[in-house]
Amino acid sequence: MQRLQLIFFLSVLFASIQITAQEKEPAGTIKGKVLDSEGLFPLIGVNISVKDKNIGTASDLYGKYELSKLPIGSYTLIFSYIGYEKVTKTDIIVRPDKITFLDVTMRQSSIEMNDVVVNAGYFANIDAQPASVVSFSSEEIRRAPGGAGDVSRIIFGLPSLAKLNDQKNSLIVRGGSPMENAFFVDNIEIPNINHYGTQGSSEGPIGLINVDFLKDVNFYSGGFAVNYGDKLSSIMNMTFREGNREQFDMQLDLSFQGMSARR
Repeated sequence: MQRLQLIFFLSVLFASIQITAQEKEPAGTIKGKVLDSEGLFPLIGVNISVKDKNIGTASDLYGKYELSKLPIGSYTLIFSYIGYEKVTKTDIIVRPDKITFLDVTMRQSSIEMNDVVVNAGYFANIDAQPASVVSFSSEEIRRAPGGAGDVSRIIFGLPSLAKLNDQKNSLIVRGGSPMENAFFVDNIEIPNINHYGTQGSSEGPIGLINVDFLKDVNFYSGGFAVNYGDKLSSIMNMTFREGNREQFDMQLDLSFQGMSARR
């Protein structure tokens, strides 16, 4: 009799849990700021829309925006503003009960209006962008096949790069030695970003930079500025993302880099 009562109680409990889970669909939030790329001042009234979804919002007086109660998944956000070039951000991952932060900078563009002719060329700004720079977002690094969450292993397939073997993430850029590569995290030079790094070199078995901390990665295989030092082969400049200042988020990770827990 007691066994039947226990089975009945468990069945009722599981049924109530299932009904509660069905009533509350997992959802997350996307927050961030929209700034001018040159003056870094907030842009007011920027239209932010979700591609292929009837969802959108606008930035406030401080350039901040918020898209809440989004079902979990991957999204593409489109930022449009009069007088500025349209910006499209892909692979924005929304996780249940968490806030995904995305800050965007927009560049000014010329506008042709009635009785006003704007000719490009004389006053146009020419951006000196090296042809040998490649940029990666944190989501591209996280889901790269065979990368194991290691930033160095993901760029093995780029032109002008080679590797010694599969046991180390040695970067051979344009025939140079692994010791001729430099790594910067938020403009601070880090001699070696790997677990069990080789002394006097920049190589190692696996990287120690947690991909979830990264905002983006810029890799220069040539043509980099003199402020990066006296390295001869390459520069990898990593930028950390802004943390969540509004709530605590818990996350457990298990990968080739090891196991970690953080909030």
